[in-house]
Amino acid sequence: MKEKGRLLFFILPSVSIGLFILLVFVGALSYEGGNRLDHNSIGYSFSNNYLSDLGRIKTVAGHNNSIPFYCFNCICKK
Repeated sequence: MKEKGRLLFFILPSVSIGLFILLVFVGALSYEGGNRLDHNSIGYSFSNNYLSDLGRIKTVAGHNNSIPFYCFNCICKK
């Protein structure tokens, strides 16, 4: 019983947080560019882009956003 509690309250949340961070960084590194202030910017900026920009099919600049799209939607699905 003690091992099940450890799994439920420590290991699963830790793995979930680690997976969230990993997928956000993979999505951010794969983001082609563009934000609401500058459509010609290159890459993802944590200060100028919204996290939900990773979940768009196309970037603000109109580029293909498939890898960040799938990373973001993998995070957000239940």
